Amino acid sequence: MPAKEVSRLRDDLTRAVSGDVRFDRLSRAIYATDGSIYEIVPVGVVVPRTAQDVAAAVNLCRKHGVPIIPRGAGTGLTGAAIGQGLVIDFSRYMNRVLDVDAKAGTARVQPGVVLDELNARIAPLGLQYAPDVATSSRATLGGMIANNSCGAHSLVYGRTVDHTLEVTTVLSDGSTAVWNTQGLVDAANARAQAAASELLRIRKQHRNEILARFPKVMRSNGGYGLDRLVAAAPAFNPVAVLSGSEGTLCLITEAVLRLIPLPKARSMVVVHFRDVMDSLRAVPLMLEHRPAAVELVDRIILDAARTNPAMEPKRRFLVDDPEAIMIVEFYGDDDAELPPRMADLCAALNRDSHGYASLIITSAAEQADVWEVRKAGFGLIMSRPGDLQPYEFIEDAAVDPARLHEYMDRLHEIVNREGITEVGHYAHASVGVIHVRPVLNLKDGRDVERMERIADGVSSLVREFGGSMSSEHGDGLIRSCWLEKIYGPTITQAFKEVKQAFDPDNLLNPARSSIPNE
Repeated sequence: MPAKEVSRLRDDLTRAVSGDVRFDRLSRAIYATDGSIYEIVPVGVVVPRTAQDVAAAVNLCRKHGVPIIPRGAGTGLTGAAIGQGLVIDFSRYMNRVLDVDAKAGTARVQPGVVLDELNARIAPLGLQYAPDVATSSRATLGGMIANNSCGAHSLVYGRTVDHTLEVTTVLSDGSTAVWNTQGLVDAANARAQAAASELLRIRKQHRNEILARFPKVMRSNGGYGLDRLVAAAPAFNPVAVLSGSEGTLCLITEAVLRLIPLPKARSMVVVHFRDVMDSLRAVPLMLEHRPAAVELVDRIILDAARTNPAMEPKRRFLVDDPEAIMIVEFYGDDDAELPPRMADLCAALNRDSHGYASLIITSAAEQADVWEVRKAGFGLIMSRPGDLQPYEFIEDAAVDPARLHEYMDRLHEIVNREGITEVGHYAHASVGVIHVRPVLNLKDGRDVERMERIADGVSSLVREFGGSMSSEHGDGLIRSCWLEKIYGPTITQAFKEVKQAFDPDNLLNPARSSIPNE
């Protein structure tokens, strides 16, 4: 983009937007990265104060032909929060909890509200916003809706889409539209009405293909949520599609969220294993005991916690030196209900020779330590020195939990063929999601080629197992290329038709843009 055009866009934005307009080199460098393996320098950054700022930025980007990249906390792992256009960062100013209705069990929030901050506010009311992502101390709610985030307790609570009742959006023509779980609220908006009609057409026309091709796992989140759209029929729930759309269909300026009661009692069993694959064999048995969460943490994380001054004291729950642990958490209506359930699990594990130690933890402080080590997992494994790092590119696949061990065994064969022996594992065994991170040096072109071959092999494996490549982190730049392999040409074309209906000018978070990277 010529320097004069960049200057004109900056000047127009400065006049029209009450928030921050940043086109300096430092700001552009800061916003060139997120939590992914990519680095893309944007043209500039807008930090809006109001929904009117958002609409003004959209209108000016359309006028100048500049793509828009919506951004929450920038913790995304797929490259969906970076791009060569204008980054719009909602986290600095549009971060207010606008209303909490404890009786109705709802909260109205701006997109930049951080999950932990909302939950801290509503905890005295005995309420919570249930999706509990590991990055809860910095994850914004707008970003969680955009990714359709899940968390450790999705086995009982589901995903963000299951707790989102309404979203107020700015569309790519600068207009405002409100959508809820019953449809489009303001039918006078022509762009929104056309998009809603197109969703209904696609649902009707492609219903059988959607039912046949979408993965039959709870954590299916690739492409647009057409399976959720079909599942809602005969009702029309556009929120099901906007959730998980990764900023490609609209920009969220407000949301109404469903709140639920906090659990009255909770306890856990930490099961210790000498081998990661042994821990996966135990998952079906664990699920028979109706846990609220089953979370895997492997040696890479546990060893990193040992050398981390903040985490090392929290490792006191470990028995000996495990290769992996499973955190099996139970919820109940009272404290007396949980000990028999945990004892039954321990007896079953012992009878079937699963693990070498099962530690029952009832103390709230000790449980908090376990969860802190688990939630610190990504940061811990990325804190290792040197060029060899555990990278996220196949980490979000989901399969039937009953076949998780078989899937992981086959995945390791793919990784081992590339000569890679060190692999990080953690996360949501309860729903068939293990965040697998092969250790590579992406400064070495040969390892970049290995990464591509591994990803291709794993995408074929996921398709064979009827799983999803994207369970909670999104497709972004890293996984969009596998959509047609997983969903087939008909559904992939339907995805394109959804995008065209909402964003005919391809303004919102396109995979590529015509703006050269300076």
